[in-house]
Amino acid sequence: MTKQKIILADILVALIWTMLLFFFGKIYKTEAAHLDINPIYLISFTIILTLIPFYIYFYVTKKPGQILVLTVLTITVSTTLSISTVDAFISYLQNKYYDGSAMGWTFKFRWLDLILINLFSLTIIELTSKALNKINGRHASRV
Repeated sequence: MTKQKIILADILVALIWTMLLFFFGKIYKTEAAHLDINPIYLISFTIILTLIPFYIYFYVTKKPGQILVLTVLTITVSTTLSISTVDAFISYLQNKYYDGSAMGWTFKFRWLDLILINLFSLTIIELTSKALNKINGRHASRV
């Protein structure tokens, strides 16, 4: 399989899983605020983060030190961006519709963290791959 097909399959699986959780999964106020742990959220989050070093290994570099550094940076940046984006969106909805009070239906948007972390991670990995290939003087695609 080519790199594009694998990434497309990853995005489709993450999108379908996120939508299933969005429509059928329960998340409570304390879980949406990350004060409590939702087991389904945690498992999904862990699976997505576990895939990051494999993508880096297969598509960016095979050097263990670089894999470690890039994995930590990718996880840090993608998680921060995702959680901040969803928090801002939930805050916007609460301010627009309920004068800042927390409403239960807005907590479902916390599930969007999963797809956003996946998309941000893949974007960061792709940008890193292109930057390293440019530095090393190779073509942008290794596959």
